[in-house]
Amino acid sequence: MIGSNWGQTHQPGWATNLLAEPSAEVAVKGQRIPVRAELATGTDRDRLWRLLVTEWPAYRTYVQRAGGREIRIFRLVPTGRGEPSGPPPAG
Repeated sequence: MIGSNWGQTHQPGWATNLLAEPSAEVAVKGQRIPVRAELATGTDRDRLWRLLVTEWPAYRTYVQRAGGREIRIFRLVPTGRGEPSGPPPAG
């Protein structure tokens, strides 16, 4: 998961929240899955960055817009806490 915030100069709030509390849930194909967010750093981040800009080259432009802010990249690791639950709430 990438915290590009469309290249704005500030980090997206959700990325800051994940640093403070890395436990989260994601919805995949209508199922909610508990995960733990891990901030990618060093060579791992570099490798992921290359993969991400291959998929979405505009991320390079976002770096220029961000004014020196490092765009955070998170790994979402399933925690195995219980079974995936039903669909996410509407709204």
